[in-house]
Amino acid sequence: MAANNPSSWSSFVMWAEYAHNTLRSSATGMSPFECQFGYTPSLFPEQEVETAVPSAQQFIKRCRQTWKRARLKLLKTSQQYQHQANRRRRSAPTLRPGQRVWLSTKNIPLRTESRNPPSPRIIGGQPAYTVHRVLDVRQVRGSRQYLVDWEGYGPEERSWVPAKDILDPKLIQEFHARKPSHPGRNVRRKGRELTDMMERRKVDILCVQETRWKGSKARSIGAGFKLFYYGVDSKSNGVGVVLKEEFVRNVLEVKRVSDRVMSLKLEIEGVMLNVVSGYAPQVGCELEEKERFWSELDEVMESIPTGERVVIGADFNGHVGEGNTGDEEVMGKFGVKERNLEGQMVVDFAKRMDMAVVNTYFQKREEHRVTYKSGGRRTQVDYILCRRGNLKEISDCKVVVGECVARQHRMVVCRMTLMVCKTKRSKIEIEKKTKWWKLKKEECCEEFRQKLRQALGGQVVLPDDWETTAEVIRETGSKVLGVSSGRRKEDKETWWWNEEVQDSIQRKRLAKKKWDMDRTEENRQEYKELQRRVKREVSKAKQKAYDELYTRLDTREGEKDLYRLARQRDRDGKDVQQVRVIKDRDGRVLTSEESVQRRWKEYFEELMNE
Repeated sequence: MAANNPSSWSSFVMWAEYAHNTLRSSATGMSPFECQFGYTPSLFPEQEVETAVPSAQQFIKRCRQTWKRARLKLLKTSQQYQHQANRRRRSAPTLRPGQRVWLSTKNIPLRTESRNPPSPRIIGGQPAYTVHRVLDVRQVRGSRQYLVDWEGYGPEERSWVPAKDILDPKLIQEFHARKPSHPGRNVRRKGRELTDMMERRKVDILCVQETRWKGSKARSIGAGFKLFYYGVDSKSNGVGVVLKEEFVRNVLEVKRVSDRVMSLKLEIEGVMLNVVSGYAPQVGCELEEKERFWSELDEVMESIPTGERVVIGADFNGHVGEGNTGDEEVMGKFGVKERNLEGQMVVDFAKRMDMAVVNTYFQKREEHRVTYKSGGRRTQVDYILCRRGNLKEISDCKVVVGECVARQHRMVVCRMTLMVCKTKRSKIEIEKKTKWWKLKKEECCEEFRQKLRQALGGQVVLPDDWETTAEVIRETGSKVLGVSSGRRKEDKETWWWNEEVQDSIQRKRLAKKKWDMDRTEENRQEYKELQRRVKREVSKAKQKAYDELYTRLDTREGEKDLYRLARQRDRDGKDVQQVRVIKDRDGRVLTSEESVQRRWKEYFEELMNE
């Protein structure tokens, strides 16, 4: 520009400066001007009819949001460069003089006969290679990949391929039959084992992730526990919340935002408790997907009134790190290892929403802080968060060691005591019913006739007073046939949970704990063998229980059981069992019976007098 305009080059300096300041960087996707002021200047002047001068607070807020995006993109770009650079890097082995090693002759020309692999077959105009055997499996961005040996190729040509590219399903079935402990076991298969663990550990509310259940429903999973879940794909993601039986009636609202975020609102003795379950994208996922997750979590938090309690149980797939310098208001000192980009997102979220990372406030040995353990990796990615003002209600938080419900993750447990003002509620009386269905049996029916005839004084004709007769019939039926206890019946879907299965799972749990303490090959093989044995015993017990159920349903008496099971399934699938609270004119939640009745009275008075 200066060479072409030697006399007037200075007039183009402003345009050169403008071009430089508005040039978008490949690393951040923003120009220097946008990084500094939060917006991109217009190229041409605009004539605005109305002008609005933003306040200083709005300007600072916009700049901070822009700086945050720029920092995240710079960190993401840095990680991508590092990942690309480390793809071909391998640590050099340590060898001793005279040690014999194997060398690959892939790139060494040898004077031997050709050992080239067979050429690929052509299917649909595309080359197709034959899979010899499946060796391993892993999860990558929610999808399953398998390590395979190719027919006619050596071990050096092994590669990871998506599950959809393996056309023979028998290869995958044979692999999972050999290694049943590999990925593929979800809440559907371990529901009863999960409830057994919650009973032993006295856990009332549990947030679960990666359930891989498609749909948005609720269902009973045994022992009175109920699972509220949401999922879009049966192969990845999915979140849920498990509640103990006594808390199921307290559910007021269920919000299913996505297959990564959902929340429940409970009313406990007049206190509103919001339980949020989250599952953040993994480290290798796109930045856009991570931002979408945090945006959904922000929306859920902003919709909760300030006075209500919030507990978040989530797999954030990030490391907040050890130490809390500069972040003392939202976390303690007792994390694990160093902080990464995803962990910084967790800390930033806690600052925005005035939350506290509960895991990091309690000093525990490292074994009770590590939430994810696989191979040689020991990290902390699962966290419990609560409002800073309610942190005093939590007396303990640690990782439970020795459970085998999850293969790699460990359950994080916190003890929370709600400070509530107890309100007097009407006691629900349990209805006990006479077992009239026993009259179908001939011996019971004959005994009932004799006892009833004796109670009526030997009369064949009934007296004229029907009320007296009905009372005599009810009393005789209660004595002869008996009455029900009024308690909850056994879960129809967990009849298979017998003593033999429970003993096997107990042995498996002890073997898992033994392997965690002493990671020898002998202990590992013992645990794997018990895993396979438990799987076989559970399958046999389920098959036997279902065969008995189907046989009974084929009979005339079984028709009533069929309708009862259908009604129970429909009732369990509903989120809210009964409406216990309502809102007043200002949107505040009313919890006491007196205030609820008063509000209903006001509503109907206004409705009828319109």
